[in-house]
Amino acid sequence: MVGEITTASWQLIATIATPISYFLLTGSLAYLYYQQYRVQQRNQNAQISPVISTETFKFDQNNIDVLLSNHGAGLAKNIRIVCILECESEDIEIVPVKESLEMDDPTTGRTDRVLRAGETRYNFSGVVISGIREDSQDYNSSTDFVSSGFSGITRVMKNEYDIDEASLTLEIHYENVLDECEKIQILETEYLDLEEYTTLSEFKQKADLEDMRTESEIAEEIQDR
Repeated sequence: MVGEITTASWQLIATIATPISYFLLTGSLAYLYYQQYRVQQRNQNAQISPVISTETFKFDQNNIDVLLSNHGAGLAKNIRIVCILECESEDIEIVPVKESLEMDDPTTGRTDRVLRAGETRYNFSGVVISGIREDSQDYNSSTDFVSSGFSGITRVMKNEYDIDEASLTLEIHYENVLDECEKIQILETEYLDLEEYTTLSEFKQKADLEDMRTESEIAEEIQDR
C-alpha cells in the first residue's frame, strides 16, 4: 500500500515538474541567446562607431578652427558645425544652421569632411552661421529663412528686432557608416547682453568649457560600447 502511494506520488511530482523544468530550460536558453545577441551588438557597434572629441578651437570673425580626434573604430563622415542661438522673443524664431567643417591640415593636404578610425589632432575649419525668421510669416520649407554669419545675425537681432540677450550653443554633428547621426557639444553660454557680446570670441569668453569630454571619459565611452 505504501509502495503504491509512493509510486503515485512520484508520478504526480513528475507530471508537475516536467513542464516547470521545460519552462526553466527554455527561459535559460532565451536569456543566454539574448546575452549573446547583446555582446554581438556591442561588438558591431564598437566596430562602426566613431568617438569624436575636440581639444582646442579658436574663432576669427565668423570662422572656426578646431582640432578633432576620432578615438573610435569607425569612420566619422559629413562633419559639420551647428550654431544654435536662443532668445526670448515672440517676433522671431532662431533657426539652427549646419555648415560643413573641412579638414584644413597642411601636413596632409586633405580637404575632406571625414575622420578615419584612430586619426587624432586634425585641424578642421568652417563658417559659423545661424538664421532667423519672423514668427508671423508663413514658410514653405525649412530653408526659407534669413541666414548669416554669427556676428551678422546678432546685429540683426539687436538692431532690427530689439533683442537684448541671447545664448549660444555650438555642436559638432557627424555620421557613422550607417548614416546614423551623432553629435558632441563644444560650447554653451548663458544669456548674454548683445550690446556687450556680439562676436564668437566674446561669447567663448563667457562659455563654460568644463563640460568638454576628457580623455578618461572618452576611454570609458569606448569601453562601454
